[in-house]
Amino acid sequence: MKEMEQFNKKMPYVEHEEYLEQLVERCTENALRRTARKAARTKVIRLAIASAAAAIVLLVGGLVVYNQQPDAMAFAEKEAPIDFFLNNLTDEEAQYLSYYDIEEIPEY
Repeated sequence: MKEMEQFNKKMPYVEHEEYLEQLVERCTENALRRTARKAARTKVIRLAIASAAAAIVLLVGGLVVYNQQPDAMAFAEKEAPIDFFLNNLTDEEAQYLSYYDIEEIPEY
């Protein structure tokens, strides 16, 4: 690419070297500031997402543990309906329900 002097043309304006250096420095600082702000914002967003995920995991874990605790009613001494029935049988009813004696039970 040819430089301006090689075309034998002059620019309609002249920029001082000091002004150009200040312009480049200001643009570089703005770009670095924007990059740092974006990185800080990304860090805050990631922290918020991680915190929310941890809270959800703790909540779900707590609910699972809480729901796995045995109910007091489940382990209470209860008598099953069949136990109640068998305990209240008379000897005659028990004899009537026993179809076979031990010797008469067929083997399969």
